[in-house]
Amino acid sequence: MRNRDAVAAYALLLTDTAAWDQTSVAQRKGYGDRP
Repeated sequence: MRNRDAVAAYALLLTDTAAWDQTSVAQRKGYGDRP
């Protein structure tokens, strides 16, 4: 049971990191398109 919580927390961390990467990339593209 405890192991499952750890896996869920790790998956959530990976998801948050991936979302943050996509957001930063989108922001960089936006800044590049607009001076």
